[in-house]
Formats: sequence, C-alpha cells, structure tokens
Amino acid sequence: MSRLSLAAAVLAGACLFAPPVWAEPPANAVQQAPQPARFDGNKVVRVTPRSTRDVRTVLALTDDIWTCNAGVDPASPVVSLAPFDVRLTPDAFDALRESGVPFTVLIEDVQKLIDNERAPRFGPRGPGFFTDYQTYANVSSYVDTLVALRPDMATRLTIGTTAAPSNTPIFGMRIAAPGVAPGSKPAVVVYGCEHAREWIAVMAPMYMADQLVRNGGTDPNLQRLLANFEFYIFPISNPDGYQYTWTNYRLWRKNRVTNVDLSVGVDINRNWGWHWGGPGSSPIPNSDIYAGSAAFSEKESQALRDFMIAHPNTVLAFDLHSYSQIILEPNAWDWSLPPDAHAYTQMTAAMQSAMYAPFSTVYTGGETYRVIYPAAGGSHDWVSNVRGALGYSIELRDTGSYGFILPASQIVPASTEAMAGVFAAANWLIDNALTVSFPGAGQPQYVYAGGGTTVQVQVARGMKSWGVPPITPPTIQVYSRIGRNGPFTASGLTALGSDEGGQVYAHSLPAGPCGSVTQWYYQATFADSSVVTAPLAGPSAPFEASAKNAVTILSDDFETATAWSTGDPTPGQADTATSGQWTRADPNGTLYQAEFDCTPLTGSNCYITAQNARGDVSGGNLASGKTTLMSPVFNAAGATKLDASFWLWNYASAGMSFYVDVSGNALAGTPTWTRALTISSASPINEIEGRWNRYTVRLSDLLAPSSQMRLRFVAANTAGGYREAGVDEVRIVSFQCERSPCAADYNADGVVSTQDIFDYLNDWFAGLPRTDINGGGVSVQDIFDFLNNWFVGC
Repeated sequence: MSRLSLAAAVLAGACLFAPPVWAEPPANAVQQAPQPARFDGNKVVRVTPRSTRDVRTVLALTDDIWTCNAGVDPASPVVSLAPFDVRLTPDAFDALRESGVPFTVLIEDVQKLIDNERAPRFGPRGPGFFTDYQTYANVSSYVDTLVALRPDMATRLTIGTTAAPSNTPIFGMRIAAPGVAPGSKPAVVVYGCEHAREWIAVMAPMYMADQLVRNGGTDPNLQRLLANFEFYIFPISNPDGYQYTWTNYRLWRKNRVTNVDLSVGVDINRNWGWHWGGPGSSPIPNSDIYAGSAAFSEKESQALRDFMIAHPNTVLAFDLHSYSQIILEPNAWDWSLPPDAHAYTQMTAAMQSAMYAPFSTVYTGGETYRVIYPAAGGSHDWVSNVRGALGYSIELRDTGSYGFILPASQIVPASTEAMAGVFAAANWLIDNALTVSFPGAGQPQYVYAGGGTTVQVQVARGMKSWGVPPITPPTIQVYSRIGRNGPFTASGLTALGSDEGGQVYAHSLPAGPCGSVTQWYYQATFADSSVVTAPLAGPSAPFEASAKNAVTILSDDFETATAWSTGDPTPGQADTATSGQWTRADPNGTLYQAEFDCTPLTGSNCYITAQNARGDVSGGNLASGKTTLMSPVFNAAGATKLDASFWLWNYASAGMSFYVDVSGNALAGTPTWTRALTISSASPINEIEGRWNRYTVRLSDLLAPSSQMRLRFVAANTAGGYREAGVDEVRIVSFQCERSPCAADYNADGVVSTQDIFDYLNDWFAGLPRTDINGGGVSVQDIFDFLNNWFVGC
C-alpha cells in the first residue's frame, strides 16, 4: 500500500475507526425482533480544526463522520485541516466543548429529525408518492404502477440480486418513446442509493422516472429527450442496506455482506474496478469506506457494471448521493483529469445553471478529488475511464443543516434539481456530437486579414462515443472558407502533444481582406465510418471570425516572471487583505482553488490569491479585504479598437466580488480607473463556483486608447467565508482596421462583385432567412432591396 493509501486508511474517519457500539451480535445470539437504534441527544457538528491534534481529538470522540474526508490531505499523508462533519453522542459533545476545538452545531438532535422523517403524512401511492420517503417495497410497487400507466414507454428490469441469503432483487426500469427498440438510441443510466442512508438518492431517480412516464408525451423538453435517448433508472442500488436503514439503523451506509472478520458491509462506491483500493478507501472491513476484498467483489457493483457493459449504447451515467450539493466529475482517485475533461467542463456548467434555476440552489462542480475528497474505486471513475461513457456522481441537498436526514418536504425540490441537472447534461449532448474547446487564446474572435492565423484546439467526445478504452481517436479535419458562401476546403490538424486536458492540435485559418469573414468547422470520421461535426450543424452553422488588422500590444501567460505587480499604489485605495494576496504560482487544487492553469501543453503558472497546500482550504484563502494585481503600463495610442481578453477563476459567495478596471492615465499621481468587468454573487452560477472562464472586454468602448494604459484585477471579500480567484492568459489587442461586411458584400469575402448577386439569389431561392433584407420576411422585394444595396456598393 502506498503512503497516500495508508494515510487515507488511517485518517478517513466514519469512515474508518473502531467498531461502533451498534456492531452486529454474535452469530449464536438469540435473534429478537429488530429495534431501530436511537440517537436521542446526538448532535452533528462541523469541526474547523486548527492542528493535527484537533483532528485526532475529534476522531477519538466519534465513530460516525458524515463527510468522510476527516484528516485526509489528497496530496500527502499529512493530516488535512479542512472542515468536516461528525455525529456526537451527548457525552462526546461535552468532551468536544471542553477540548476547545472550534465547531458549529449543524443538527441539535439527530433523533428528532429521524422521528419527523418517520411521522405519517400521506399514503405511499399515487400523486402522494413523493410526499414521503418510501420503503423498498413501496418503490418496487410504484415502478409497477408507472409501467402499468404507460406499458408502451416503460419496462420493469431486474439486473441482479444482492448476496445470499437475502438475494434481494436489484430492480429498475427502462423508459423510452413508444416504438423505440432497446439499444437503438444512446442510453442515459441513473442509479441511486449505493449508500443506504442517503434516502433522497432513492426518491430523486424515481421522480425522474415519474416525470418521463407521466409527461413524456406532452412536455416538449421531455419529448426531445425521449426522441434522442432511452433512459435506464435504478433507484435502489443497495437494497439490503436500504432496508436495514428502515428496520434497524437509520444511518447505515454500506451493504449487508458479512466480512471475514464478522464485521458487516462493503462500501459499494469504493468497490468499482478503477484504481480500486486507492486513496479515500480503506482495507479495514469495519470501515465505512471499506473497499471490499477485491474490485467488484460485491453483487451490487457487479450488477451495475454488467448492465453497462451489456449496453454499449450508454453515453451518460449518473450516480446519485447526498449530501453537499456538488456535481462530481471524475477523477476521484488522484488529481489527473478524466478523458474528455473539456466535455465535462462545458456540460457541468450547463448542469449548474439548470440546477440553480428552480430554487436558486447552488451546486458546486468539478473533479471529485479537488472539490470533495479522495474516493478511489467509485463508479463514475470506472464509467469514464473503463466503460468509455461520461460518468457523474451528484451529491444532492443539503449542505449540512439536515445532512442525510433531509426532511420529506424537500423531496420534490431536491428531486427537481437532480432531474434538471441530468436532463441539462442530456440536452447538452444532443447539441454537441463532439466537444471542441480552444485552450490558451480561446475561440478565435478574429483572424488576421490576409491569413496566417494559427488556432489551437482540443476535441473530445460528446453524444458520439469514442468507444471503450483503449480508444482509437477518430480522424479529425478542419473545413474552412473565406466568406459565407462557396465551398469549404479541408485540411488536417497537427498534433502538438498532450496536456492535462488531452491532445492539443493546431491548424491555420485563411482570411480575406479586412471586413471579410472566415468560417470553419471540424469533422470527425470514426472507425465505423460515421461522421460528426462540431458545431453540430457543420457547414450550415459554422464557427465564424472577422478578418482584422490586429496588433498584439500585451500578451502574458505568466509562465515566467514579468512586470506585473501586486498591491494598489493609487492613493486611498491600498490593499487591505492580510491573507490571500495575489501571487504567481503553479496552483495547488482545493475545493475553491484551481489545480491547473489555462496555458496548454507545458503551461503551469498563473496568478492566484495565494497558494494553498493541495487539498487544504484553510491556507491561502482571502478571508477579508481586497487584493490587487496590476498589469504593466502599456501603450495603445492610435488604436481604433482595443480589446482585452483573459481567463478568470472565481470562487465566491454572497458579499464578495471580483472586478477588472482599466486606466488611461496610469502614470498620473492619482490615476483614473474605469470599471471594465464585475463578477458578483448575482453572476451566472458557473462564473462564481470555481471554474476558469474566458472573457473579452472592448476597452475602447470605455475610454480613449492612450500611451498610459493599465489593467488591474481586484478580488474582494466583504462577507467572510472562503474566497479564491485566479488570472491567466491576458492579451491586449489593437485593431487598426475593423469593419463589418456591408450589405453589398453579401458573401462577406471582402469584395463586392457579381458573385455576391449569384450567392444572394441562390440563397433566396433556397429560402434562407438571412436573405430577408428588409425585415418583412423573405419576398421578391428583398431582391430589389439587395440589388439597390449592391449598386450603392461599400
């Protein structure tokens, strides 16, 4: 075992310690009717340790750690000081108070929440199914109800059983549009309750099934999904453990197999066969994160594995859990990014926005190892790295107020958010056969007039699977043309090498004179001869950039030290942050701080708000005040148009802000600053929850370009809590020539000629909307109006 694995095994909390007082009775004991364990007066607290001693003190007081990351530093066997949640008996709570370890009470009385959870409200059937948590039997019965309601859409499935002697069926259902044969559409697989105590992870997949069956024939969004996918939903992946939480022990996590030491249970979500037994799992059978005797030793993980192997059309898989409100991407075993990392980035951003929309609930997103803790042997790592599909784990509501005992009143809201995320990911795949991303400089917004523009691009899977690893990449070409009409010309891509996000390619783009446009798209041909394009519509709706005479005034990827400075010398605007000041570094990833910069291939450095120990949120956090990063003074005198572009990383909560200012008199005693960009708590969720985003600002719209210009990047925290920011790949570009194609230059090739007339008439007879010159719909009058423009010229 590696030092890291040993550290995880020794320090991972519930994740692992001495046998609890509710251990199984001896095999020869007289069996009585089960009496559910009680937790009267037990509290759940969030501990904020200051030292290794604090961590060890708390772990000695509990056998139930709710966040499973206590003391685990993802980078090394050093104890982490990240906050973690624990359940404490009354005596243990008194001892914690006397210890002086900082903590906050999240749940005052665990038993009261459990009693409220069990209080009768409505019946278990019909429209009231989601007003209460439901037993295994009731869930099974409701699956039958949905199948009976729409037998043309829904089919009951059993994919395996639990271990003997219980042999409990692991059931689910297939949902598809009427007449769709199994395997004829890409498949989305949703499964919940690998961890028995996470009851909301049972109800959320059932809610999706209910909505698909009841409304799939009338709701336009559901109709779109069912026209493109078949859905497989397995609400209870751990039936024996789930039933045990109803009859014996509400907070049970694992399955119910008997281990060699007579302890009970394996953590199913540490039992999958990708880096099985690695960091964040335990070899100790009594641990709540016990990985089992071997990869796929458990009947539950075997059943899900075999199902996905038997369904090669699987393109998306979601493993639902609670709690924390996090969209977890692979990888969970180390800091490496999964295959198709850029697809995850774009799809997670869509999921975050969709899950925020119904109730303004914030879901953090990112790689599991960074945003939560090590969890080697998890299902979504196997799905991504072995099965070749796109796999997620989603931690549903809440963030600790109720934890695993989420009130029944939150079943529908939490399930609505889960459904919104799953369906947003599926819709994103429909719109993206391939994933195309542009590292470093970003997607080209212009091409150099006359040609010579080099583009770097990374391509990953989208709806079209690249196959089960080891993957043979498809043949990819770029198709480009000058103007908006005429044939595209194909050319190949040059492989430059790989970075943490995958293979980086380069290609050039042609360009006509200033004012023309260049269009291009990518086409991939797979081993089965199928062809897909990015953007999805290919030549009908390609990427487009205007041709300009561009001059780069400033470009910095921060790989080496340059004339940037920290601190604000403006009178009366001095920085006030005592921690989290800007520093140039290769960032160490945490829940809030990036692990990788934005420069492709060999890039590693960027500016961040101080360096943390990897995985530890307590070090470089900007706790209060503001910190300023200043660009060198640059000369943009004479520029007609002036753009600034940059990548920003931002993790913030209410009361915090991140802004960019520009000055045109930077050498004055008291420079004047103009706000160019603001990111606040009101910004889109995927801009404030820990993700690199690229921005372009037209500086010349804010002030006249001058010889004394400067940018400043300011991160501010006025509300406490955690705050991290980053800046990378800053470019200032001047455009001496910038004009849009005039109405006469219909094909946007930069030249007004009779070809424009031919192109216009071809498009007009084809009924293309852009031939509507006068805004009144496509008609004969548009021909006359276009010809009038053509004779006037540009």
